Amino acid sequence: MKTSKFVGKLVAMVAIFALCVCSVDAQAQTRTRKTATTKSTTSALTLTKAGIGTIKIGMKKTALPSSVSGMYDKLSYYTINHDTDMDCPLNIKGFYRGTLNGKSSIAIYIDDKNTVCGVQVCVKGIKDSNGVYVGMTEAKLKKALNNNYDINVLTCGYCSGVFEYRIDESTVSSLCVGWVY
Repeated sequence: MKTSKFVGKLVAMVAIFALCVCSVDAQAQTRTRKTATTKSTTSALTLTKAGIGTIKIGMKKTALPSSVSGMYDKLSYYTINHDTDMDCPLNIKGFYRGTLNGKSSIAIYIDDKNTVCGVQVCVKGIKDSNGVYVGMTEAKLKKALNNNYDINVLTCGYCSGVFEYRIDESTVSSLCVGWVY
């Protein structure tokens, strides 16, 4: 199987996601956002190469909705410290971690132009354009991808095209697209 340079960079950055989101080396800044709340149902949300719902790769961070029904009800911004998080690409300034009912549900990565450059979702029921969903078994994932994938050795995730699928205990735990950390 061929691994493109893009997929190689993508998987390396996703591998570092856990370090950034799970460690609090980055500084959290919870904001009260005045942008509109977006109503949606989880089943209506599909992750594509362009993003998910109203969250699009390339959109300005100031245009992010304060909440999206079924995806997140709170956003906290974390600045990436490139002195300690040296594996993070320099163009990524930080990320929003969204929570739904107090549980992490999405990471929205922001680049040096203050635009969305990547999205990682971990809400059950959300699918991507390949039909893969959070909660799908690893066996079903392989079948859905027609055995056309690469393995990211850092995250043990499956990479196919522009997507990466993180696995936890033989189950898809998150869907990723774009430049994520």
